[in-house]
Amino acid sequence: MHTMEETELLPLLSLLRRYLRLRDGHLLIVRSLWMPLALAVLVHLVGRLFPLPHYDRLTWAGSVLWACGVVGYSLLRPLSLARVARCTDAELGLRDRLATALELSADLSRAIRFDPELVTRQQEDALRVAQTVDPRTAFPLRWPRRPLLCAGGLFVVALLLSILPNPMDEVLATRAAIRAAIAEQAGKLEQTADELITNEAIDPAAREELLRQLRQAVERLRANPGDRERALADLAQLEEALRRRIDPQYAVRRTALEGLAADLAALAGAPDRERLPELDEATQLLEQLVGQADTMSVEQREALADMLSEAAGRLAGSDMELAAALSQLARGLRSGEFSPAEAQAAAAALRNASSEIALQQALARALDRTRDVSGTIARAGQSGQRASGRVQGQGQGQGQGQGQGQGQGQGQGQGQGQGPVSYTHLTLPTIYSV
Repeated sequence: MHTMEETELLPLLSLLRRYLRLRDGHLLIVRSLWMPLALAVLVHLVGRLFPLPHYDRLTWAGSVLWACGVVGYSLLRPLSLARVARCTDAELGLRDRLATALELSADLSRAIRFDPELVTRQQEDALRVAQTVDPRTAFPLRWPRRPLLCAGGLFVVALLLSILPNPMDEVLATRAAIRAAIAEQAGKLEQTADELITNEAIDPAAREELLRQLRQAVERLRANPGDRERALADLAQLEEALRRRIDPQYAVRRTALEGLAADLAALAGAPDRERLPELDEATQLLEQLVGQADTMSVEQREALADMLSEAAGRLAGSDMELAAALSQLARGLRSGEFSPAEAQAAAAALRNASSEIALQQALARALDRTRDVSGTIARAGQSGQRASGRVQGQGQGQGQGQGQGQGQGQGQGQGQGQGPVSYTHLTLPTIYSV
C-alpha cells in the first residue's frame, strides 16, 4: 500500500486549498462590498443633517476596518485538507475520491479492514484525478450580479455625497474658529491675571479674590468645547462680578486724590513739576510734610492746613474716612496741637485710599479685557463682511459712549475738584526725596 507521500496527494490538496481560499475570499469581498459603501452613505447623510466632526475620516475608517476584517478572515480562517478534499469532490463531482483517499491514508486502522490492493487502486485513482484538476477551473472567481449592482449604486451615491457641498461644513468651520478664539482669548485673560500678581499696591486679600475670579473664568474657557453661548455666559458672569466691585465714585475719588498728590508735591518742592506723583508717593509726601510742621512758619502751616481742608472737601462725597482724617489733621495744624496719631491716621487713610484706587484700576482693566474677550468670541467664525460691519458698528458705538463718558467725567472732575491748588508763592523747605 502506498503512503500519502508516495502518491503526492497532499501537495496537490495544498495547492487546491490556496485557490479555494482565494476563491472564497474573493466571493466574500464581492458579497460584502455593499457594507462599507452603505456605511459611507449613512455617515455622509448624518454629516449633512448634523454637524458631525471628521465624518470623512469615519468613512475611511469604516472601509479600512472592513478591508482588514475581510482579508484577515480569508487568510487566517481554518481550512483543513479534509475539507478541501470534500469541497473539491462536491464541486467537481468526483464522488468522494479525494476525501476517501485522504481518510484511508490518515487512518491506517480503517485501511486494514479493506483489501490492500483495493486501497492502493483507490488511492492511485484519486491521485490521477487530482493531477488532472486545474485549480483555476475548479475554483473560478465569480462575480455575482446582484451584490455588484447594489455596491455600484451605493458607490455612486457615496461619491455624489462626497462631491456635493455639505452645509454642515460651514457649521463645523464656525465651531473650529470659535474653539480657536476661545483658546486664544483665555490666554489673554490669563495674561491679565499674571500682570495682577506683580501689582503690590493692591491689598493682598482683594488681589487674591480678583485673581480667583479671573483664573476661574480662564479654566471655564479652556474647558469649553467650542460653545459660543456658554463662553459668553461665563464671561457675562465674570463681567457682572467685576462690575459689582467697581466703585461708582471711582472717577471722582481718583481725580481728588491726584489733585491731593499734585498739591503735596508742589508744597514739597518737587523737582519734576511735569510728572504727576503716584498715590503711594503722596502718602510719603504727607508724612514728610507733617513731620516738618514743627519747623514751618505759621504761614506755611496755614497753607498746608488749607490744602488739606480743600482736599477733604473734594473727598467728602467719595471717601468719608480720608476726608475726616485730613480735616482733623488740618485743624490740628492750624491750632498747633496736632498729635502724631492724627498724622498716622491721615497717612493710613491715604494709604488705604491709594490701595483701593489701585484695586479699582485693576478691576477696570480686567473689565475692559473681559469685554474685549467677549466681543472677540462673539465675532468668531462670522463671515468677513458681516464681522467687519459688526466690528465697525461696535467700534463707533463704543467710541461715542467712551467719548461721552470721558467728557462727562472730565467735566465733573474739573467742576468739583477745581484742579490742584497752587502754593508756589510760599517758600517751604525742599523735602521731595520720594
